[in-house]
Amino acid sequence: MKKGFRNFLIIATILLAIAVFLAALNIANSNKINWGMEVAGVAIGSLTPQAAWEKLEINHRYLIEKDFYLIYENYKLKVNLKSLGVEINISKTVNLAFERGHQEGKFFLNQWWQIGSFFGYNLEPIWKISEDKLEKFLKENLSAIHQPARNSILVYDRKKQDFTIAPNRAGVVINKEKLRKDLSKIVSKFQTADIQLSLMDDRPEVVETETEKARQQALNLLKKAPIALTVIIDNKTKQIETMDKETVLNLMDFVAVPDETNPQNKALMRKKSRTILFCFLRR
Repeated sequence: MKKGFRNFLIIATILLAIAVFLAALNIANSNKINWGMEVAGVAIGSLTPQAAWEKLEINHRYLIEKDFYLIYENYKLKVNLKSLGVEINISKTVNLAFERGHQEGKFFLNQWWQIGSFFGYNLEPIWKISEDKLEKFLKENLSAIHQPARNSILVYDRKKQDFTIAPNRAGVVINKEKLRKDLSKIVSKFQTADIQLSLMDDRPEVVETETEKARQQALNLLKKAPIALTVIIDNKTKQIETMDKETVLNLMDFVAVPDETNPQNKALMRKKSRTILFCFLRR
């Protein structure tokens, strides 16, 4: 009997200690980011979201403009995250950090996050890369080693009154997937480090034999020039503008699209007439 009562007291004491610990943790974390929470190694636990944002923003400003090197054999280029198009969203990161442990109506999940954070939890910042900015930077600064493939395109020959084919060209480019992983390591630790680049083959999406359909489409459209643009007002058709052959040629553009006969491949296709019309009306 005494042994059973003693075991009961031990269990009750443990449960009481856990309850007191959780209650104290809830009080400590009230309206604050969980105790022990970090972002990229920067401690923000027990801070209000505003204080956490200010602390992370200071570190972010320093990191985003701190120089490091992209290296490939004899090439060594000084860069920073900002020049490579890396964008770290501090506000969303802080909101996510606060949300973990403060979700309305999710008591047990909140307790789980608060306990986990207490023993140490490092959150990776929310970030992304501007692909356009990165590609522009690589082309302008590393063109000697970053040479993307070129698709076959159609060029209008005014003497022949027909389109000629500009040949495709295979290329060699910087392995962006590896570069992204290396940049992710920098962002996740808020610590810069030099990056060793690697190259990979780049194949054109469209070769010479995949341009004929676009050529026929373009020629058919040119045959219709001049093209009258009309609107219907009060059940009457009224001409508002005319697109001559030269205008159609200037607005005509071609894009690579999945080949209908081979979905794994791509073919050249003229942009739809409504796109040409939209560009014309926006002039």
